[in-house]
Amino acid sequence: MKAWMTSTAIVLAMCMGASALAGDGCGAKAKDGEKATAGKGCAATCKDKAGMAAKCGDKAKGDCGDMPKVMYKVADKSFCCEKEATQVAKETEGAKVLYVVAGKEYADKAEAMTAYRDQLETFLGNVTTVRYAVGDDVVSCPSAAADMAKDKKADMTFRVASYKFDKKDAAEKAARAAAEAADKVSLKMVVDGKTITCDKAAEKACGTTKASLPEGACKHAQAADTAAKKPTQATQDCEYMISTDENTKIHCPIMARVELAKARIAAAMKALESATGQNVAGGA
Repeated sequence: MKAWMTSTAIVLAMCMGASALAGDGCGAKAKDGEKATAGKGCAATCKDKAGMAAKCGDKAKGDCGDMPKVMYKVADKSFCCEKEATQVAKETEGAKVLYVVAGKEYADKAEAMTAYRDQLETFLGNVTTVRYAVGDDVVSCPSAAADMAKDKKADMTFRVASYKFDKKDAAEKAARAAAEAADKVSLKMVVDGKTITCDKAAEKACGTTKASLPEGACKHAQAADTAAKKPTQATQDCEYMISTDENTKIHCPIMARVELAKARIAAAMKALESATGQNVAGGA
């Protein structure tokens, strides 16, 4: 099987962290002994990714790679660290933090995180699906790719994430491995000390718990969200855990879905690395 990386920008470590979102508001609690927010000196625009990786904490790195990212905007300034944006907003009269996802600004954090989750899930679909390439043009439709190959008199190749394959069966095998690895990552809910793996049962339990919301928890989920993807309000008796990282507790149902998508992307990328024999961080 001939496969190689066409880009070295995807770094597996970028998929593994809980991201810069684990701070005030709708976010995950930090592990014991670990800071929940990015360190000082975060680059203002993420243009210098190398500098960003060096200055920001691990939780910020995930939002400055090839994965969809959330940017934070205060007036005319943009940040990739929520902590820094929040501090600037506090120091600027009349300013507030806006959340930017896929170029769209949101004033409401829960709405922004819902959009971010959708972006991550779309990205996950892309890294677990075979796409078709002719030169630098990559499409999802094989017929469109065949037409491009005919027009350009060039060969069609196959892509899974940033891996390039000469043979379709090899690409399909790698995509299956990535999808299977992603599917193994699950979301667990702990309600009043009891672990529940069924989404509907957990949502019902969380919704009927009468305890008050903890400070910093996500206080509302958007009505525009579908019932299947929108758990009800989380309470202090309802926690979410990713099966690959049960030490980190998440109280916000929307952020739980965000972190689940990130963990699945990480699992998929690791499976692709194993399936192709290529190192994601270093390329070939």
